[in-house]
Amino acid sequence: MRLLLLVLCGGLVACAAEDDGGVCDASVTGTPSVHVAERNADAFLPDAGTLSVFVPPQGGIATELDVQIEGVALEAVQTLRFQVAASDGSALAIEQYFGEGLPFVCTMSDGLQIRDVPVAFNDGVQLEDLDGSPVQVETTVTLTDGDPLMTSARVDLVATEY
Repeated sequence: MRLLLLVLCGGLVACAAEDDGGVCDASVTGTPSVHVAERNADAFLPDAGTLSVFVPPQGGIATELDVQIEGVALEAVQTLRFQVAASDGSALAIEQYFGEGLPFVCTMSDGLQIRDVPVAFNDGVQLEDLDGSPVQVETTVTLTDGDPLMTSARVDLVATEY
């Protein structure tokens, strides 16, 4: 009976590894790029037009983004930085994460993906003031070789429920 449980548990672990693409290929080739989407969205931000903002359970105001990086090995990612700027250029949110602390998973094409990355807005920013506001969302991935990957999208914020 114990052997059967061990075999079943081992099979589940193997299946989970296959579903998320398994181990990333250390010899990644192709043009490095970064793409950002609203959490659980089908389109990357430049195509989306809007970005939801909400009050998360822990308070404050935030949005959550999905990030996909292609052509880069996991160990090459140093930082992941987001900046949301108002139309006058002032920063409404700046969030930076360090590569070793990010739970990236490998895609079937050996890309890197992370979902639901929280981006908190500055203290004092009110949800009702953000609703309908046009903003610039900039995402920068700093790599070990010093070359950053960047993407930027102009979107309108939409206040929603978490």
